[in-house]
Amino acid sequence: MKIIVAGSESPMLGKPGGIFPLRLGDVPPADRALMQATARILLLADAGTLAEQLDRTVAKPAVPPAFRPSRAPAREAAPAAQARDLVFGNGLGGFTRDGREYIITLARGQMTPAPWVNVIANAGFGTVVSESGSPIPGRRTAMSTGSRRGTTTP
Repeated sequence: MKIIVAGSESPMLGKPGGIFPLRLGDVPPADRALMQATARILLLADAGTLAEQLDRTVAKPAVPPAFRPSRAPAREAAPAAQARDLVFGNGLGGFTRDGREYIITLARGQMTPAPWVNVIANAGFGTVVSESGSPIPGRRTAMSTGSRRGTTTP
């Protein structure tokens, strides 16, 4: 720490894009694992000199061969949209009679007028579902994204 404070790097201490020296005992294990998983480089005091650590090559994981389908995808006729008894129907969807669900019914190739997502979350878990139906699960934490409020993080 004395080297950093005495050097030209001292104005960058604790600032975005700067230097953040941390004591291992002050960093929770989950945060340490996250930092190690996302770090571009990991230098350890007991792993040799800086030059030795920078000269080491990391084995790249084996990449499986590109997928080559053995047959063409099946072409199915689009099923007819199921007629439903919806409240406030607009041609693309509407609410069920009990008001608990909004149902969207699209023909093959038909899109909603605009993209959208729904965030479904509670104190311990959350997910984002889009108009294309793609769920993005994640855990809900306040600090993992640097946000001031809890957000869903994949």
